[in-house]
Amino acid sequence: MVTVTFTAIVVSCGDEAGLRSILGQLRYQTRPPDETIAVVSDTPNVAQLREHFPDVTFVEQEKAGDWGHQARATGLELATREWVGWFNSDDRYDPTYLEKMMGASDGVDAAFCDWNDRPGDAYFGLYGSTAGNFIVRRVVAVGVGWPTDMVSVSGMPPGYANDGRFIDAVVASGATYRKVPEFLYLHF
Repeated sequence: MVTVTFTAIVVSCGDEAGLRSILGQLRYQTRPPDETIAVVSDTPNVAQLREHFPDVTFVEQEKAGDWGHQARATGLELATREWVGWFNSDDRYDPTYLEKMMGASDGVDAAFCDWNDRPGDAYFGLYGSTAGNFIVRRVVAVGVGWPTDMVSVSGMPPGYANDGRFIDAVVASGATYRKVPEFLYLHF
């Protein structure tokens, strides 16, 4: 098995309970991340969070415009490990998520779980490709760049399709990828 290093990028706006939850989930993965960056806004107790999670780099970023996607781009700029993945404070992950995703990364540039790559299919009521959850080699992610503009795609509200646009750009770049057949997370 190949050994890879991984940065978890957590994005949270005003959801301190969810932020604590996702940081705890990452801490107790069967294979935890090598680096965790939390980009936060409207979170009043960041000093307490820093004490409770001393291994996490917290970045306070003022909420403006399409903040969530700006925050994802900020996390990518700060990431230093070979692989990156994004985590929302309202998601719940299987404890083996990172172990399985990183295990699937051998010989490819990206690994996806719960990804619909058929743009014409309806998927949970959405049309177009959907990102599910994914990890990507940092060099590929930086080369593609996280979309931060507010556009509407496939009838979705502006900004909501940026995950899918990012993944479409990763695939269009010629990056190799593997789908992980298991459903390893829930979005609430």
